[in-house]
Amino acid sequence: MNPGIRPSTTLTVRFILLMTSVIIIGVGLTAGLSGYQNNLMARESAGQAAVDRAITVLDALESAATDESLSRFIFATAAQPMIHRIALLDADGVVVMSSRRAWQRQPAAELTDSGLIDWFDEPVEQHRPEAHWNAETTRAVALAHIRPVNPAAEAVDRLSGGKLFLSVDGEPFLASARQSARFDTLVAAGILLAVMGLFATILQRRVVSPLETLYRRASGAFEDRKGTQPIAKETPQELQTLSRAIDELSDTRLALAKQQERLAGIANTIPGAVYEYRHYDDADDAFTFASAGIISLLGGPEGLSDEARLAFVNETLWSIIVPEDLTIIRQATEIANQGPAQDWQAEFRIDRGAGIRWIWGHASPVDDPLPGQLFRGVLLDSTRRRALEERLERAATHDPLTDALNRGGIAPQLESSVADAQRQGVSLSVFLMDIDHFKTVNDNFGHAVGDAVLRSLVSLVQTRLRRADSLSRWGGEEFLALLPHTGRAGATEIAESVRNAIASASFDHGQPIHVSLGVATLRSGDIVDTLVQRADERLYAAKARGRNCVVAASDRAE
Repeated sequence: MNPGIRPSTTLTVRFILLMTSVIIIGVGLTAGLSGYQNNLMARESAGQAAVDRAITVLDALESAATDESLSRFIFATAAQPMIHRIALLDADGVVVMSSRRAWQRQPAAELTDSGLIDWFDEPVEQHRPEAHWNAETTRAVALAHIRPVNPAAEAVDRLSGGKLFLSVDGEPFLASARQSARFDTLVAAGILLAVMGLFATILQRRVVSPLETLYRRASGAFEDRKGTQPIAKETPQELQTLSRAIDELSDTRLALAKQQERLAGIANTIPGAVYEYRHYDDADDAFTFASAGIISLLGGPEGLSDEARLAFVNETLWSIIVPEDLTIIRQATEIANQGPAQDWQAEFRIDRGAGIRWIWGHASPVDDPLPGQLFRGVLLDSTRRRALEERLERAATHDPLTDALNRGGIAPQLESSVADAQRQGVSLSVFLMDIDHFKTVNDNFGHAVGDAVLRSLVSLVQTRLRRADSLSRWGGEEFLALLPHTGRAGATEIAESVRNAIASASFDHGQPIHVSLGVATLRSGDIVDTLVQRADERLYAAKARGRNCVVAASDRAE
């Protein structure tokens, strides 16, 4: 499964939770509506009971023969389980008869019985009793206007124009309503459970299960689909179409993943690093991709994730580039981003703490819609190549035996020095030096000793030359020294110093070594060949004089 997808619950569990929530909400709504409806019905039933009892009392008023018989009827009626209070008031608001003796002969305004006497002042219609609900005491109250037609009792005659008050206990009616509400809730819950169970079974089989199968396929899009369960034929057409689309997407993503893995493998086998780099004109540049090989180039820790590797490169690379080479990189970047983007190329050094390494980089611009200019390229370790080039260059310009310059190495210096001296009008001299009778050293002591003598002699000569002077092996046992800014007298003095140092030196073979030197100073119109030719002529003049001496040519034409 794709590790980026981590569902907290499956679709089936979510569906069950949804169905449970619907059932709970449905049962709750049913209970609430049923309770409300039954409560209203209970209040109406209690009110109707109060009205019925009030009508019974009004009828009794017409037929009561005496006040005593009426009083007994009132108490008998009040003794019924549901009756709470009965009171008969005259037109002046005085309680004439009541089921509560403490009320009798008392003005209604002076009674203080927990909210009931407030009803005594309630206006009453003339033609029929009215029912009211007292929510505070959960009692139904019936009020009626007393208008006896032919009263037999004296008390009834006194009540003419008064009111009848009768209250009924509403709790039995409310208890019955609650029981009915519970029954309705149970019935509704059973029906809802049955309906939702049937609906859930159908939906689970036709929708949820196929969706979960699609979900697993989509979650495992980077895995092979072999052996996965197909979508059932009875699945809706829309889900079957979605299934085919997910299968195609899965195949595509799997192919892309394999392609990325193959490309990453190729990139990691390159002896260097493949990278992407984005240049911004107004922000810091950044690497957006770097293959694993860049860790070997920069000397970072192995086993980093792609994100950690990028962070390491962006944080580390610039700090280990040799400061002098940062300018090279900036110039290359400016050139690559001037006008239409073009290829970037640079070679620079990095210091990883374990020595200097050379890095060669090349990148080409890539068009994309994101800000900045994207480059894709490669970084290679060019340390060995640079070392080989330096060795080849040195081999081309230096004598391998003595490490002095050879003809090829000193020739450019001769050309440029002669040209500068002629242009600036400054002095310049050279001397040619030949080892006297060097052949006898090789013949008597062997070439290994002869080579050692040549190396020692070169080291000795260089100690007598200045920093600006150059020494080259001109050929065999013949050497040429270039002496910039030096006239005839100064060159002769240096040559004598060299001759004396060699003559007084001790060599490994135990025999003294002598040299002959010919000095030539630059004249107007000279070129390298004419200058060296005069030095060569003076060298042969020194040999003709008996060797172990210095002969200097005149600095003016003879």
